[in-house]
Amino acid sequence: MIRGNGGQSLFEHDEDQIKFLEILAETKEKTKYEIDLYAYCLMGNHVHLLIKENNMDLGDFMRRATAQYALWMNYKYERKGHVFQDRFKSEPAEDDRYLLTVFRYILQNPTKAGLSKGVFDYKWSSWKSYEHNHEYPVGLTDVTYIINIFGKTRKEAIERMKRFVQKKNNDSCMDIETGIRLTDNELRDRIKREFPEIKYQSLNQLPKEDRNEALRKIKSIEGAAKLQIARITGLGAKVVQNA
Repeated sequence: MIRGNGGQSLFEHDEDQIKFLEILAETKEKTKYEIDLYAYCLMGNHVHLLIKENNMDLGDFMRRATAQYALWMNYKYERKGHVFQDRFKSEPAEDDRYLLTVFRYILQNPTKAGLSKGVFDYKWSSWKSYEHNHEYPVGLTDVTYIINIFGKTRKEAIERMKRFVQKKNNDSCMDIETGIRLTDNELRDRIKREFPEIKYQSLNQLPKEDRNEALRKIKSIEGAAKLQIARITGLGAKVVQNA
């Protein structure tokens, strides 16, 4: 997982996400496919990647890809400085059970953050390469290994996979301490600026579904802590946690 510097957005327009994916594909090609990319999800200010190392160090691959994207972003938007926050964060998936947990976590990320209604609706994830065998750039995602875990035929595997990735869960993979912390007033200001439609003081008056959607949006704000959200909304910590 890699974050935007200071919690800033990594993608301003669709063209930026497309460019990032093109760079991943180009880096795979230039490094002679010494990594396999099993899944990805591009969020506003961070990116999740599920990568298998073959004969190449993961750090080398990430340095090449992120450096190229940073150069392109700074040139496009006529700015200087770091695009990414520090080094990427990673953890190993040492067996297939945890591999699939991470796989589901990555694909569910936009839904849990309130950015899409369902796992299959989000534009900037690798799901389409599994269900439809189609994506751009062509061949970016290496789907064979995970498909084979789910079934002997592609049709059987995809149906099982769809049930698996839609299953409700409390998966928490690599909860990263970002070092960014907002004061209560800063969080209130961020909510007003980024989600002006949310009246955080009166969420308890909303229907449960609407309340939870608003909470998921607030939780997507970089540096917002769950207990802090509970404090400024007046809702219970469990309500915030389960939204």
